Amino acid sequence: GYAEADPTLDVSGMDAAHKAAILSAIAFSADLDFSKVEVSGVDGVELLDLRLADRLGLRIKLIAEGVLTDEGVVCRVEPMALPVSHPLARIDGSLNTVRIEGDPVGAVTLTGPGAGAGPTASAVMGDVAKLFRPAIRPAFGRAEHHMARPFTTGRKDEVAQFFLRVRLADKPGALAALSESLAAEGVSVDKLLQDSADDTGASPIAIVTHRCERSNMDAALARLEKFAIAVDPPRLIRIESAS
Repeated sequence: GYAEADPTLDVSGMDAAHKAAILSAIAFSADLDFSKVEVSGVDGVELLDLRLADRLGLRIKLIAEGVLTDEGVVCRVEPMALPVSHPLARIDGSLNTVRIEGDPVGAVTLTGPGAGAGPTASAVMGDVAKLFRPAIRPAFGRAEHHMARPFTTGRKDEVAQFFLRVRLADKPGALAALSESLAAEGVSVDKLLQDSADDTGASPIAIVTHRCERSNMDAALARLEKFAIAVDPPRLIRIESAS
């Protein structure tokens, strides 16, 4: 989508978080608690990350999601790496997409323009029209006596593939130390790409892991930090499956 003249809310993920929280509360009859919404924007994603991800067949997109779990509703916004075959990977320009996944309906994808004269006028007129309609539903579309689900935070034992980008210093054994850090926490490498060294001599490394727990990745990065071989903080991005 397009950013506003002041892009702060857009690139920080806060604009998407506000919308995702409201939609999640409506969809899952949940008590909206924005303090439980996890937000990470794209303001920290670099062109290098996009380029390396592209060479590995991935597209990095800012994704807002609401998921119903046994503990409650998990709502979060974060950059995610999508396989090029994923429907959301092909959304560009002013297009916005809402993807609904359920059982047994499967996946339903709604795509349309989210910016421009026509879409903006339509949204404004829709809001104006609602002012002249009698209010027949309570907030979030549920009765006051309805038992609502709580918002909750995501679990650290979440299992997924991850995209990891590290800029390694020009030191002997740097790549071996990276491999050792991952292996020590049980993280297996699916793909590894080493880019040419930059002007400082640092070598960008991009890795796609096999499925593992996020806590294992966090522990591996903590180990890597002790080696002092990364010239800047590594970039860790969850990969969404192509299904």
